[in-house]
Amino acid sequence: MTIFLITACIVLAVFCLIQRNRYVCLDRELQYVDERLRELADAGGNSPILVPSEHPGIRMLAADINRVLERWERERVAYERSRSSMKRMLTNISHDLRTPLTVLQGYGELLQTAAEQGRGMEQLPEAAEKICEKSKELVDTMNACFTMAKLESGDTVLTPERLDVTKLCHEVLLSIYELLEKKGFQVELQTPPGPVYVLADAEGLRRILRNLVDNALKYAQSGKYLALRLVEEEAIVRIELEDHGPGIPPEERERIFRRTYTSGRGSGLGLSIARTLAREMGGEIRALEAEDGGTVFEVTLPKKS
Repeated sequence: MTIFLITACIVLAVFCLIQRNRYVCLDRELQYVDERLRELADAGGNSPILVPSEHPGIRMLAADINRVLERWERERVAYERSRSSMKRMLTNISHDLRTPLTVLQGYGELLQTAAEQGRGMEQLPEAAEKICEKSKELVDTMNACFTMAKLESGDTVLTPERLDVTKLCHEVLLSIYELLEKKGFQVELQTPPGPVYVLADAEGLRRILRNLVDNALKYAQSGKYLALRLVEEEAIVRIELEDHGPGIPPEERERIFRRTYTSGRGSGLGLSIARTLAREMGGEIRALEAEDGGTVFEVTLPKKS
């Protein structure tokens, strides 16, 4: 009996020592994790926590913490990119606003001089025309900013429906034909004789086409040519808008759809909005080289029988 008690005491003592050692190791590892977290919090780092532990709970805790750190890092990088993108966009928009505002100021001063001193009266018609033109540019820029903000926030709700795209193309071109003619553009419209139906939101598609036409008016005036073609295929419908402007280098044909695109083409919001709307309706838009050296903007949309 005595031997049994002694053996039991020894076994119990050994068990207690083992458990104490495990507790000490566990406490040390937890302290290490706590210290690393404090260091990361103070320094703002994101290095993973490496714990040489055999305890499954500690290893699981470290893995969970590292996943959180990875997610934080991804969110931080995304935030920095978004902030940088926003700064570039604001810079571009400021440029877009500054130019018409400067023109408005100049012609406003001309009107003031004409009213006060009676000089420069012969320039009043031109001044009035420029004021109207630049005022429209300002309104268009602000509307584009508002539209992009609504698209990115998810506030814009598109309602795709069976839509006669032939009729819509005629309506869009007719609404801006007078301006195109005034600018000296040769205009061509090529559509099938009957209706062609797509699955799209009417206002969204109208905005896409107007943005593409506005883009041609701004950057392809040198070619004085604009063609709108409608091509019906088995599953999709292609809308092509071609100009004879200076063209777009191959390496920039994808970049022009970014809202932060520059290179002398303004804020880039119009094309960015057009692509976003097209994709929201299950379509796509891309820029291609025209045979005559200009640019073809191709919009594809799902066909609806």
